[in-house]
Amino acid sequence: MHILLVEDDITILEGLKFCLLKEGFKVTAFNKGLEVLENISKEKYNLMILDINLPDINGVNLYKKIK
Repeated sequence: MHILLVEDDITILEGLKFCLLKEGFKVTAFNKGLEVLENISKEKYNLMILDINLPDINGVNLYKKIK
């Protein structure tokens, strides 16, 4: 399973990524929403973990653009 992880707090991002990788998941992580929009078409994801309060774009708006 490939997980897209979007979290602006680097400590939380790295902690979640570490735990997910340890459990055997493939993880692609971003700390900026606009980077996600630039790269979303390069990979296929099974699940997205998305922070709502991103500094550059609201997580809900990001989700709507991806959807």
